[in-house]
Order: sequence, then structure tokens, then C-alpha cells
Amino acid sequence: MTSLIKRGIVTLKQLKELLEIKNMKCRICKIEKLSKEFPPENLTEKCEHYISHCLRCIVDYVKKEHKCPDCNLEVDPNSITMQVYETILEQLFGIEPEEYTELVIPESEKNGILNVKTLTGEFVHVGYDPEMTVVDLKTKVKDGLKLNTDKIENLKLIYKNRELKMYKKSYELVKIKDYDIPKNSSLQLIILLYTVSSGLKHLVFDLSWQFPKKIPDIFRWIPLINYFERDHVDATCFVFEGEICMQVVNAETKKSDDGAVVHSGSKLNQSKRTGKQSIKVDMTKLKPQVKHLFFTLSARDTPTLSDYPNPKLKLYDESDTSKSLCKSSFRNELAQSIVMCSLSLDTDGLWRVYDYGEKTEGNIKNYNSLKLKLGKLVKTFFSRFE
Repeated sequence: MTSLIKRGIVTLKQLKELLEIKNMKCRICKIEKLSKEFPPENLTEKCEHYISHCLRCIVDYVKKEHKCPDCNLEVDPNSITMQVYETILEQLFGIEPEEYTELVIPESEKNGILNVKTLTGEFVHVGYDPEMTVVDLKTKVKDGLKLNTDKIENLKLIYKNRELKMYKKSYELVKIKDYDIPKNSSLQLIILLYTVSSGLKHLVFDLSWQFPKKIPDIFRWIPLINYFERDHVDATCFVFEGEICMQVVNAETKKSDDGAVVHSGSKLNQSKRTGKQSIKVDMTKLKPQVKHLFFTLSARDTPTLSDYPNPKLKLYDESDTSKSLCKSSFRNELAQSIVMCSLSLDTDGLWRVYDYGEKTEGNIKNYNSLKLKLGKLVKTFFSRFE
């Protein structure tokens, strides 16, 4: 780039503007974060100081201390500004609604409800009846959420870390009362996408994206401008043995110790402004101790995945590329990471692909939040059966 300066194509000032990384360090957590992770405005009209704390730290501080962390002015934790902060956090990182809101019971449901929600935040209220069978409950959930599945067997309902079975060993229908589920309870739902056949040997997780637009149009005339906007969406595979994440396979680690999971690394095309990554899984090489492979997507140098135009992914059997086992596309999400799906070994010895779509924090620079989230998913949806 120094040659561009010498030739007069770009000035030093312009180059500095191009290379400027708009990161800020929070004074509370001491972590350098992107500017979008800081408040768009001060807590109150009387606050005249520079914003020096990230959204998460300010929200946590105000909820505990009821005052501004900078100037100590009194702040109502339920103020409009605080609600805006929490909404931004939820959009960026998928904060679970139950952390801030209580279950609202519709007035029409005098006998109470069952609140069934997915990890993407979708939910449906089903009128409470202790005599209702799990089969009927799944049918109502399927119809209420308009799920694209023909079989209610593909719905996995969880209450207090227990999966609701449809039939007893005597083949009698199981009822809600058999699980001691009181009215106004919340249940969690994940959806089975695919049961892997015993003959399947190789799975492929493909990801492609377009570079985010970071440079103002005023600089579009500069040669090699695409170089400054090249950026990564990272596909990552987390290898779990029981509830413990034993390995992370990404563009840097390249493959698991046993060679069963192999990452292609990033393949960037500057002229087309596109990037690609793929993860291949050799089912025949997986260790017997491995119970789950979680596939996630995460933004590397931008605050959320919404900055990347037209992201696409596909999980498929290498011998049948026409059939996608996971969503082939997804919305531009206001989240740093998304847990897309898992390949999980059930108690019957069959590998199954489950859909999650849960927004969370964490990326290739720091996987701690992601690992905690995945561990929680394993404990919630699978721990009773391993």
C-alpha cells in the first residue's frame, strides 16, 4: 500500500482512515470491543461524559446499582433508555428473554397454559389440561408454530431436563400429568431434521458468504479496495464427549486429533468479494466416546452476522449432494454467533441431525461463551439419556 501513496493514488490520511479499527475498550470489563457493542447514547440527558462502558456492563451495573457507572446519576433500571439497551443486546447476542421478562398468561386461558418455545425465540401457548397426551401436545405445537415437518416424532419436548415421551413401555399414551407438569410451565423444543443411515460415511458442512461493506463509497475508486473489506464468517465444529467439549475444529486448527473432522480453511475470492469454508466429517473415524458434533457460524471481525450479505450453508451426505440435512440459507442475524445444528448420537445408537438456530456470543477469537452455551444445550436436551 505504500506504493499507492508514492504514486499519489491515495494519501496517507486516507490510508489511515481506511485502516482505522473502530474498537473501544470498556472501562469495566477491560475488553476491547467493536463500537456497535457500546451504547448509541448516554443513559440520561444529564450525562455529558464520554461513553466508556459496553452495553452489557452498563446494563448489569444499572440493574445492581441503579445509577450511571460514570457520573453516579440515579438511573431507573426500567427506563426507556435501559429498555433500548436491552433490546440492542438481545438483537446482538440473543440474550434469553426469560432473563428479563415474565411469562404473560392470556386472559382467555383461565385454566392456565403451557408455553412451548424454540431456541430461536419462537413460541406457542397451548391451553393447559393435565389429561392431555404428549401426542396431542406435540400436534398442537406443530400446528401452532406451522412447523415444516410431517411427523410429530421429530419434535423433542423438554421439561426440566427430561424428554417427554409419547408412549409408555406398555404402549399406553403418556399424559401431561404423568410428568407432574403444573400449569403455566415452559417447555423447550428442538426439531429433528434427519436420522443418519448406518451406511452414511461422510458428511459435509459447506458455508459461503459475501464480504461486508465496511469502506465508505467515497473510497471506492481506490485500487485493491476489496482487500480492506475481506472478512470471514467462520464455520466451527465443536466435538463433545458427553457434556464436555474436547476439541474445536476451525479454520486455524484444521482437523481433530483422530482425523475424523477436517476443516478446509478460508478460501477468499477478492475479485468476487466472496468467501468459502467447509467441514468434512468421516463417520467411520469418530471415536466411540464422541456423542455430539455441534456446527456453528460466527462473525470474526464484525459485531454480528447481519453485516455479511447472502450467507449460505448446507449440511449434506457427500454421496448425495442434492439433499440438505440442515437449512440451506438463513436470515442475516443480529448475533455474533449461531448454533446451527448438531449431529448427535441417541440412545438407540443412531446419529441424528437436530436444528437449533440459537443466537449467542463468541467467535474464533474467544470461544468461552459458545462452549458454555453448547454445554448447556447438551445438559438440557441430552444429559438424561447418555
